[in-house]
Amino acid sequence: MLLGLFHFDNPGLDAVKYTPRDVMQPAEQAYLVGLAERIARFAPTKVVLEYPAERDAAINQRYVDFRAGRLELPRNEIYQLGFRVAGLAGHPRVYGFDVDAPPFEAALWSYLPQDPKAEKRLMDMIAAESARLQEIHRTLPLGRSSR
Repeated sequence: MLLGLFHFDNPGLDAVKYTPRDVMQPAEQAYLVGLAERIARFAPTKVVLEYPAERDAAINQRYVDFRAGRLELPRNEIYQLGFRVAGLAGHPRVYGFDVDAPPFEAALWSYLPQDPKAEKRLMDMIAAESARLQEIHRTLPLGRSSR
């Protein structure tokens, strides 16, 4: 199973910009605990999270600390959902996977100024998606915010 999520602690690095809902609120925490339990019942064989390979030792030390009750989970989805699922599934560790922007992405951003119409269409799409996601995070509960 592959599960995609919004960044719970959005660093604002993506082209689409919005303020995510506060997943640290009691209702959101209750939802995340229940979601982690439901995913763990799926019996994943590995939990793979979005982080670069060079952070593997640090992330897994945090996971060990979490399992030992020494870590209060930060806002990030790695911890809020990933650690919970892995812990409930009894996994000794988590795994990281991250991909830098593909080469075509850099080529796209450098090309766009040469084609103002294409650049405007893309910027309009990004603005529309930013507004759509902002409205979803502002108005829908966490369990419904994936539309």
